[in-house]
Amino acid sequence: MNYDQAVDLIENSSFQCKQFLLDSLLPTISIATKQCDIQDMPLGSSRMGGVVADVPESFEWPVWKNSESNELHHLDFIAQINLNDIAKFEANKHLPPKGMLYFFYVIEDGPWGFDPKDKGSSRIFYYPGPVDSLQRRIPPITMEETFACSLTFSEAWTVKNSLYGVETDDEDTEDIMNLIHQISEDALEHQMFGNPIVIQNEMEEECQLVTNGIYCGDGTGYGSEKAKELQPGIKDWKLLLQIDSDENPGWMWGDVGRIYFWIREADLEALEFDKAWMIFQCY
Repeated sequence: MNYDQAVDLIENSSFQCKQFLLDSLLPTISIATKQCDIQDMPLGSSRMGGVVADVPESFEWPVWKNSESNELHHLDFIAQINLNDIAKFEANKHLPPKGMLYFFYVIEDGPWGFDPKDKGSSRIFYYPGPVDSLQRRIPPITMEETFACSLTFSEAWTVKNSLYGVETDDEDTEDIMNLIHQISEDALEHQMFGNPIVIQNEMEEECQLVTNGIYCGDGTGYGSEKAKELQPGIKDWKLLLQIDSDENPGWMWGDVGRIYFWIREADLEALEFDKAWMIFQCY
């Protein structure tokens, strides 16, 4: 479904919240996976899973120390995106047209991202150089076996699937969710940018608070004076990458959950990926 079709669908509805739906309409880059033999995949190609990463010679595999168990973990390779593959999409407003973007996460411990102590359990790296200088690197310790998947990218449109705080007629809720699904049906559940497919609650506030040192594992932190002071920055957070449970790479995030990599728009423009944050949600 293209933008005009999505707008027509919303405007022709009788829902009280149609303006909210129109205002939340965003393009996304939908990502389809196909399991492949990694030996058949070119160096520096876009990929999810497969344990090894195509990285520059100077790359040091990221590690994270669990502050509760004091165990040191080598992060698992999640994905590498060749930025040339996504340069043409409307949703991609800030990333350079060349280079590589890498995503890592500690799959075994599965940090949720609601604790400031989770910092370092997920990492994003940007490499601006030529692809032909990369080398295929095996991690020092393989924590979780996953399967290499090639990626296909396509454009889709999304609207927010969370109606929290939105004025609606309760009788319309199911029909509204069906319309949201109809608009977003082309958006596969791996995606870059756009609106996330939320499972539990909206995540922008959680990102803003946790990255400023506030624990969000219960409601206490949300009601603090510091949290109130941080409210204006909530709107700055944007979805960078959503990774779904998927049998192709062999991922099951909790009970059919997803992991979401978020970043402030200004940090994305500055390519400061060390300031990004990851949230894990499941049913």
